Amino acid sequence: ALTKPLHLYTRKSPKHRHPTVPDGPFITPDGAYAMVACFFPQQEIQIYDIKAGRFQTPIPVPSVGSRRWSYSPDGLVSYQTGTGFVVFDPATSTVKRQVQLPGEGIRVFGVTFDPAGRNIA
Repeated sequence: ALTKPLHLYTRKSPKHRHPTVPDGPFITPDGAYAMVACFFPQQEIQIYDIKAGRFQTPIPVPSVGSRRWSYSPDGLVSYQTGTGFVVFDPATSTVKRQVQLPGEGIRVFGVTFDPAGRNIA
């Protein structure tokens, strides 16, 4: 259990006087990792290992702002980007799959794992 406040995002936008709201937090169902997708200083996913009490290496992503996260039974997390998705392992900060659809005006909405965690819909 978290026994103190967890601050995943404290950086401020250079264009605004107020902090930019991140996507998240998303906490894995097993309570092992918490993550947010941030705009500044670059678009990235920050992962916090709750049990170890430390941040993992951030994962760069092409866009943020979807607020769409999904978890698979084998511990992988998917995050929806502007035109696709990224699947990563929060334990190792490794990207397992990244799909970005080319083309102007193409948007992807509601990316999620199926219940078995084998497919992305």
